[in-house]
Amino acid sequence: MLPQNLNNYYTYPGSFSTPPCLENVQWFVLEDTVLLSTAQIAELENSLLDNQNKVMQDNHRRTQPLNGRVVEASFMCQPDAGSELQYCLSEINRNLKDLRSYVEDKKA
Repeated sequence: MLPQNLNNYYTYPGSFSTPPCLENVQWFVLEDTVLLSTAQIAELENSLLDNQNKVMQDNHRRTQPLNGRVVEASFMCQPDAGSELQYCLSEINRNLKDLRSYVEDKKA
C-alpha cells in the first residue's frame, strides 16, 4: 500500500490523535500518494488493534493548527516549487476530505 518513492516526505512534530493527545510524535507524510480501494481501506481499518487487542475504529480527530510547528521536507524544493507545493497540499487536503467523507459514511 506504499508508493514507490519513500525518500520524499514531509515531517513535523505533533501529537497522538487520541486522548490524552500527548505532543510527543514525529509525523511523516509521504510526498507521493496511492489510491486504495474501498476493500483495502476496510481491511486496513479492521486490522488495526489497540493495546487491548480490540479493533480501532473512528480513531481520528480534526486537523489541528500548526501552533508554531515547522513542516520540513526531506527533499530540496526547486525555485518554482511554490506551485508544486500548492499542488501537494491540495492533494493532501483532497485525500483528507475523501477520508473524512468515507469515515462519515461508515458512521451512518
